[in-house]
Formats: sequence, structure tokens, C-alpha cells
Amino acid sequence: MEKRFFVRYFIKTSNSIGSRKDIEKDNYLGLDFKIDDNKLAVYDNKMGLWVDCYINCSSINDAEKKSEILINSILSLIDFQTSTSSFIPILDIIYDASHDLTKREYKKIFYFPIAERNIIKINIPILKEIFNVFTKNKERRIVRAINWFKKGNLEEEIVDKFIAYWTGLESINKLLIKSLDISDEEKSRKCKYCGGIVDEITSIGIEKLFTDIVGVDKSIFTKIRRTRGKLVHGEGPLDDEFINKVEGYNPIVRKTLIIGLGRLLCIEYKIIEDIIEKVPRKYSDIVKIFAKTNIVNFIPPELKYFGQQPNAVLKNKITEREINDIGELNKQGDIKIDFNVKTDGTAEIESFADNNSCIKKFKISDLRIS
Repeated sequence: MEKRFFVRYFIKTSNSIGSRKDIEKDNYLGLDFKIDDNKLAVYDNKMGLWVDCYINCSSINDAEKKSEILINSILSLIDFQTSTSSFIPILDIIYDASHDLTKREYKKIFYFPIAERNIIKINIPILKEIFNVFTKNKERRIVRAINWFKKGNLEEEIVDKFIAYWTGLESINKLLIKSLDISDEEKSRKCKYCGGIVDEITSIGIEKLFTDIVGVDKSIFTKIRRTRGKLVHGEGPLDDEFINKVEGYNPIVRKTLIIGLGRLLCIEYKIIEDIIEKVPRKYSDIVKIFAKTNIVNFIPPELKYFGQQPNAVLKNKITEREINDIGELNKQGDIKIDFNVKTDGTAEIESFADNNSCIKKFKISDLRIS
């Protein structure tokens, strides 16, 4: 059965609907969009843009996915028109806005930064070995490939992550051909009728790295290579099934890039394995707290009434901070959440940091809901 859901996202961006004077005077302007039977409204904020929308679908999870796709589409058009790069939209509120309900499923997500940086200790002996190898040839293509590797680690979009890792491999393809002693015959594609050379296999270094060194089945490599072609050349639909396949390929492509770079830098395989297993880290962390409850006797307003939507305010206090034996950080805090609408008195709270966080565990010691 189809339902209706309200979803709110925040976007950190330099784009705005009004002028600087409008925003500084708290004169926040809005812009309406309609995609099929879904309504969206974009509003100015001092730090970026809010996007509110009413989405028609069957479940709250589907509403989250569908709204994200629609909002990213609009944001991409805005960024293109203004030649700007916005941050990825972050989910703020989602609730069941179907008609004639007395109790509505509601979720609010809070984000708060941890006021300290990640600390990843450099292995100095290994770094010196790598540096010594690099200085013998000063090959800039290795540095370019590492830059693409870093970009892939930082990317949050599945497709962009794949393209970054694959481009890293393309940066070192010719170096791999030399390193793997690939013959001229192997580099050539022959006519199946006359046996004459048709053209050169440009990605043979990458192919040999995947199949001969990493041990990826050739049929899998062919699918991965074709995925690259579909993404770069715009072939085929970017539907959920395709995105899920790309997500499955990403660890393989990342691993292969690391092994390729390790081979070119003459790194021992034990160290390469250690790099493969490492979780990419960013400079700082944001802890997320999901607050789920049921709001009661609430009638969803029209999108133009931004301030009338159900909201909540979080107050937190870090009460404990501990570093374990392997340098991971554990924190504990007291949480208070104030809702601006009536709830049924129940609440489910979940807290976690991003996958690349230095926070191993964040424990809520005292929770108060009002």
C-alpha cells in the first residue's frame, strides 16, 4: 500500500536562492519543485540549503532512498547552473505523513563533531623503504595513482569511488606492462580469421594485474572493465541493481590498485595486505544519533510552513573519554532530546560514528526525552 512520507535534508553549499542581504536579514526564500507526484521545496539557510519533500512510496526506508535520488538530481542541476560543488545532502527528519493517522513513525538524525582529529601513526621504517624506491625513478604516474586512491577513499558516492580507483589503475597501466614483463604479442589483439594484428590491448597491464597477480577470474575482470565503460560512456541505466554491482566491485578494484602500487614500489606483500585491511580515515569525525519515536495527533502541514514540521533539539555532554590498548577512542555522554510535538512517550536511540571514524564506541549513559 502506498503511503506518504515527509523527508528533510540539509545541504552544506554556497548556493542560495536569495541574496546575501536576504540571508543576513533572516529573509529566507524558497523554491518549489514537483517530480511526478512528489513535492519538494528548497529553502535558504545561513549555512546552506534545506530541502523538504513529501514522497509517495510504501515504506520509510524506500522514502529515504527515493528522496535522496530526487534531491541529488535537483542539486546536480543547481550545481551545474552555478558551477558549484555542494556537499552530499544529509538526512535530518523523516516521518509518516499519510492522511488520517493518529500515530506517526518518526525519525530524527543528529550530527555532532568530535572536537579532536583522527591520529594514524606512520610506520617510519616502511615509509623510508617506499621513499627510497620512489626516489630511484621519481615516477610521477605513481603519485597520480596514489592521488586517485586517496580520492576513492574519501568518496561517499559508490559510482565515484569506483571511477577514482579505476582511474588510479589506468594511471599506472604502462608501468604495470613493464613491471609484469608483458610481451608485444600479449599486448596485441589479433584477427581471428587471418591472425594479423588488429590493434593494441591498451589495458593489458591492468588485466594481467587482476587475473595473474590478484587472482580475479577473467570473467569477473571483464564485467568490471565493462562497468567502467558503462559509467564513463553513459551506457545502460544507473538503477539500483547496477549500483549494487558497482558497490560489490569496489573492494576488488581498491585491493588491485593497492597491490599494483605495492608492486611498483617494491613493498613486501605482508605490508600490502596490511594496507588493504586498513580502514580509510578522514581528518575528523562526526557522531550520528538516531532518535526514533511516534508522534501523535499531528497533522502534516503544507511544505511552505517550514517551521511547523515536527522537530527535536539534542543536548549532549561528554562524560567519559578513554583510549584502549590499540589506540581506539571510546566516549560516553549524557543525552537530552526535546521534541516540539507530542510523542507517545517511547523512544529508541542509536548512536554510531562513520566507518572511517577513530571512535570505536560511543555509549549513551543517561537519556532524557521531553
